[in-house]
Amino acid sequence: MTTEQRVLIVDDLNGTREILREMLNELGFNEIVEACNGKEALQLLGQGSVTLIISDYEMGELSGMELLRQVKSDPAHSKIPFVMVSSQYEPAIMHQAIKEGADVYIAKPLRLNTLQQKITSLLREEEDPDS
Repeated sequence: MTTEQRVLIVDDLNGTREILREMLNELGFNEIVEACNGKEALQLLGQGSVTLIISDYEMGELSGMELLRQVKSDPAHSKIPFVMVSSQYEPAIMHQAIKEGADVYIAKPLRLNTLQQKITSLLREEEDPDS
């Protein structure tokens, strides 16, 4: 996996951000920025390029769904692949997230192989949209 990607992790739980960061490091991602809510994530997006967003669904200060809506409605960020993560598998939430523009929905607990499969597939599509 390429290390040239800059990943934004958004989760209100420090432990979850740490687990994601460790998983991403193991997958070869070295440039990782973190936000504890959607509001902070939007500020970070304005400060530099991000090639992938992994966001929790439930957060205070601006939920993952609201962050998704704002990212996808902003032409400067709308093409950034967005992975929505939720603490439980709820089909209604999953379908709403996909409808709103999430590229991938993953239920916790996160597993390295699942994360790797989803991200690899997603980034491959971004590099070669005709594949």
